[in-house]
Amino acid sequence: MMGNPFELKHFLRHFCACYASEEDRDHLAQSFIREGLLRDEQVLWIVPDPDRLGERVAKAWLRDGIFLKRKGQLTFHRSESIYFPGGAFDSDRVLSLLVSCVQSALELGFTGVRVVSDASWILEHPFGAHHVVDYENRVNKVAMGMPCSLLCLYPGQALPRAFLAYVLLCHPYILKKDGCYYNPSYEEFDVLMEAPLQAATYNDLLERLTPVVM
Repeated sequence: MMGNPFELKHFLRHFCACYASEEDRDHLAQSFIREGLLRDEQVLWIVPDPDRLGERVAKAWLRDGIFLKRKGQLTFHRSESIYFPGGAFDSDRVLSLLVSCVQSALELGFTGVRVVSDASWILEHPFGAHHVVDYENRVNKVAMGMPCSLLCLYPGQALPRAFLAYVLLCHPYILKKDGCYYNPSYEEFDVLMEAPLQAATYNDLLERLTPVVM
Protein backbone atom coordinates (compact mmCIF):
# COMPACT_ATOMS: atom_id res chain seq x y z
CA MET A 1 0.00 0.00 0.00
CA MET A 2 1.38 3.39 -1.00
CA GLY A 3 2.05 6.03 1.59
CA ASN A 4 0.28 9.33 1.70
CA PRO A 5 1.86 11.48 -1.07
CA PHE A 6 0.61 14.59 0.70
CA GLU A 7 3.31 14.02 3.32
CA LEU A 8 7.01 14.48 2.57
CA LYS A 9 7.70 10.75 2.86
CA HIS A 10 6.68 8.95 -0.29
CA PHE A 11 9.03 10.44 -2.89
CA LEU A 12 12.54 11.86 -2.92
CA ARG A 13 12.49 15.29 -1.25
CA HIS A 14 12.88 16.98 -4.62
CA PHE A 15 11.34 20.44 -4.74
CA CYS A 16 10.93 23.03 -7.48
CA ALA A 17 10.13 26.72 -7.25
CA CYS A 18 9.87 29.55 -9.77
CA TYR A 19 10.95 32.99 -8.64
CA ALA A 20 10.40 36.50 -9.98
CA SER A 21 13.40 38.29 -8.43
CA GLU A 22 16.58 37.61 -6.45
CA GLU A 23 14.76 38.64 -3.30
CA ASP A 24 12.00 36.17 -4.08
CA ARG A 25 14.58 33.45 -4.79
CA ASP A 26 16.44 34.04 -1.53
CA HIS A 27 13.21 34.00 0.48
CA LEU A 28 12.22 30.62 -0.98
CA ALA A 29 15.69 29.22 -0.39
CA GLN A 30 16.26 30.44 3.15
CA SER A 31 13.35 28.63 4.79
CA PHE A 32 14.45 25.44 3.03
CA ILE A 33 18.05 25.95 4.17
CA ARG A 34 17.07 26.85 7.73
CA GLU A 35 15.30 23.49 8.04
CA GLY A 36 18.45 21.72 6.86
CA LEU A 37 20.63 23.53 9.38
CA LEU A 38 18.30 22.54 12.21
CA ARG A 39 18.49 18.90 11.04
CA ASP A 40 22.30 19.06 11.11
CA GLU A 41 22.52 18.57 7.35
CA GLN A 42 25.25 19.94 5.14
CA VAL A 43 23.86 22.57 2.78
CA LEU A 44 25.21 23.42 -0.67
CA TRP A 45 23.89 26.58 -2.30
CA ILE A 46 24.69 26.79 -6.04
CA VAL A 47 24.28 30.21 -7.69
CA PRO A 48 25.88 32.25 -10.51
CA ASP A 49 27.40 34.77 -8.06
CA PRO A 50 28.17 32.96 -4.76
CA ASP A 51 30.44 35.66 -3.32
CA ARG A 52 27.81 38.40 -3.44
CA LEU A 53 25.08 36.08 -2.20
CA GLY A 54 27.23 34.78 0.66
CA GLU A 55 27.90 38.27 1.98
CA ARG A 56 24.23 39.24 1.81
CA VAL A 57 23.05 36.05 3.50
CA ALA A 58 25.66 36.31 6.26
CA LYS A 59 24.47 39.80 7.17
CA ALA A 60 20.79 38.83 7.08
CA TRP A 61 21.27 35.72 9.19
CA LEU A 62 23.43 37.52 11.73
CA ARG A 63 20.61 40.03 12.09
CA ASP A 64 18.03 37.24 12.47
CA GLY A 65 20.11 35.24 14.94
CA ILE A 66 20.71 32.26 12.65
CA PHE A 67 24.03 30.49 13.24
CA LEU A 68 25.77 27.47 11.75
CA LYS A 69 26.36 24.58 14.11
CA ARG A 70 29.83 23.94 12.72
CA LYS A 71 32.29 24.92 10.03
CA GLY A 72 31.47 23.75 6.53
CA GLN A 73 27.79 23.23 7.20
CA LEU A 74 26.81 25.82 4.57
CA THR A 75 28.90 26.31 1.43
CA PHE A 76 28.34 28.44 -1.65
CA HIS A 77 29.28 27.22 -5.13
CA ARG A 78 29.41 28.86 -8.54
CA SER A 79 26.99 27.32 -11.04
CA GLU A 80 29.64 27.03 -13.72
CA SER A 81 31.99 25.00 -11.52
CA ILE A 82 29.26 22.48 -10.67
CA TYR A 83 27.20 22.13 -13.82
CA PHE A 84 29.44 22.79 -16.80
CA PRO A 85 33.13 23.05 -15.87
CA GLY A 86 34.01 21.68 -19.30
CA GLY A 87 31.60 23.96 -21.14
CA ALA A 88 28.62 21.59 -21.32
CA PHE A 89 26.09 20.21 -18.85
CA ASP A 90 26.69 16.49 -18.24
CA SER A 91 23.86 14.71 -16.40
CA ASP A 92 25.98 11.68 -15.55
CA ARG A 93 28.73 13.80 -14.03
CA VAL A 94 26.32 15.91 -11.95
CA LEU A 95 24.49 12.83 -10.65
CA SER A 96 27.80 11.23 -9.70
CA LEU A 97 28.82 14.44 -7.95
CA LEU A 98 25.60 14.44 -5.91
CA VAL A 99 26.19 10.87 -4.74
CA SER A 100 29.77 11.77 -3.77
CA CYS A 101 28.61 14.85 -1.84
CA VAL A 102 26.15 12.78 0.19
CA GLN A 103 28.79 10.19 1.00
CA SER A 104 31.29 12.88 2.01
CA ALA A 105 28.75 14.66 4.23
CA LEU A 106 27.91 11.45 6.07
CA GLU A 107 31.61 10.75 6.61
CA LEU A 108 31.96 14.21 8.15
CA GLY A 109 29.16 13.41 10.59
CA PHE A 110 26.30 15.34 8.98
CA THR A 111 22.89 13.69 8.87
CA GLY A 112 22.51 14.31 5.13
CA VAL A 113 22.81 16.85 2.34
CA ARG A 114 20.53 19.66 1.22
CA VAL A 115 21.17 21.25 -2.18
CA VAL A 116 19.75 24.57 -3.35
CA SER A 117 20.34 25.27 -7.03
CA ASP A 118 19.58 28.42 -9.01
CA ALA A 119 19.04 27.42 -12.64
CA SER A 120 19.27 30.96 -14.04
CA TRP A 121 22.50 29.93 -15.78
CA ILE A 122 20.25 28.36 -18.44
CA LEU A 123 19.52 31.86 -19.73
CA GLU A 124 23.14 32.17 -20.87
CA HIS A 125 23.54 28.51 -21.86
CA PRO A 126 20.16 27.58 -23.43
CA PHE A 127 21.57 24.62 -25.35
CA GLY A 128 21.95 22.77 -22.04
CA ALA A 129 18.26 23.05 -21.16
CA HIS A 130 17.26 19.60 -22.48
CA HIS A 131 20.08 18.02 -20.47
CA VAL A 132 18.74 19.72 -17.35
CA VAL A 133 15.32 18.11 -17.83
CA ASP A 134 17.05 14.74 -18.24
CA TYR A 135 18.93 15.31 -14.99
CA GLU A 136 15.83 16.47 -13.11
CA ASN A 137 14.02 13.29 -14.12
CA ARG A 138 16.88 10.86 -13.43
CA VAL A 139 17.84 12.28 -10.04
CA ASN A 140 14.52 11.08 -8.63
CA LYS A 141 15.65 7.50 -9.16
CA VAL A 142 19.37 7.86 -8.48
CA ALA A 143 18.96 9.66 -5.14
CA MET A 144 15.86 7.84 -3.91
CA GLY A 145 16.54 6.49 -0.42
CA MET A 146 19.57 8.72 0.08
CA PRO A 147 19.57 11.31 2.92
CA CYS A 148 19.30 14.34 0.65
CA SER A 149 16.83 17.09 -0.22
CA LEU A 150 16.96 19.15 -3.41
CA LEU A 151 15.46 22.56 -4.19
CA CYS A 152 15.65 23.65 -7.83
CA LEU A 153 14.98 27.34 -8.39
CA TYR A 154 14.02 28.64 -11.84
CA PRO A 155 13.56 32.25 -13.01
CA GLY A 156 9.91 31.82 -13.89
CA GLN A 157 9.41 35.04 -15.82
CA ALA A 158 12.48 34.60 -18.01
CA LEU A 159 12.10 30.99 -19.17
CA PRO A 160 9.52 29.66 -21.65
CA ARG A 161 6.37 28.21 -20.10
CA ALA A 162 6.73 25.11 -22.28
CA PHE A 163 10.14 24.37 -20.76
CA LEU A 164 8.88 25.04 -17.23
CA ALA A 165 6.04 22.58 -17.79
CA TYR A 166 8.63 19.84 -18.37
CA VAL A 167 10.48 20.97 -15.25
CA LEU A 168 7.36 20.82 -13.06
CA LEU A 169 6.61 17.28 -14.21
CA CYS A 170 10.04 16.18 -12.95
CA HIS A 171 9.34 17.34 -9.39
CA PRO A 172 7.04 15.62 -6.87
CA TYR A 173 6.90 18.76 -4.74
CA ILE A 174 6.56 22.46 -5.53
CA LEU A 175 7.43 25.34 -3.21
CA LYS A 176 5.48 28.58 -3.38
CA LYS A 177 5.49 31.65 -1.17
CA ASP A 178 2.55 30.33 0.82
CA GLY A 179 3.92 26.83 1.41
CA CYS A 180 4.74 23.43 -0.01
CA TYR A 181 2.56 21.51 -2.48
CA TYR A 182 2.39 17.95 -3.79
CA ASN A 183 2.41 17.69 -7.58
CA PRO A 184 -0.21 15.06 -8.60
CA SER A 185 0.99 15.37 -12.22
CA TYR A 186 4.50 14.25 -11.29
CA GLU A 187 6.02 12.20 -14.16
CA GLU A 188 2.78 12.31 -16.18
CA PHE A 189 4.62 13.45 -19.31
CA ASP A 190 1.74 12.38 -21.53
CA VAL A 191 -0.07 15.60 -20.65
CA LEU A 192 2.44 17.44 -22.85
CA MET A 193 1.38 15.36 -25.84
CA GLU A 194 -2.30 15.82 -25.15
CA ALA A 195 -2.25 19.59 -24.69
CA PRO A 196 -2.37 21.81 -27.81
CA LEU A 197 -0.24 24.46 -26.09
CA GLN A 198 2.44 23.47 -23.59
CA ALA A 199 2.45 27.02 -22.26
CA ALA A 200 -1.15 26.52 -21.14
CA THR A 201 -0.18 23.18 -19.61
CA TYR A 202 2.15 24.99 -17.22
CA ASN A 203 -0.75 26.94 -15.73
CA ASP A 204 -2.92 23.80 -15.57
CA LEU A 205 -0.19 21.96 -13.65
CA LEU A 206 -0.01 24.74 -11.07
CA GLU A 207 -3.77 24.65 -10.58
CA ARG A 208 -3.66 20.92 -9.74
CA LEU A 209 -1.18 21.29 -6.86
CA THR A 210 -2.28 20.04 -3.46
CA PRO A 211 -1.00 21.42 -0.11
CA VAL A 212 1.45 19.13 1.67
CA VAL A 213 1.24 18.08 5.30
CA MET A 214 4.66 19.08 6.65
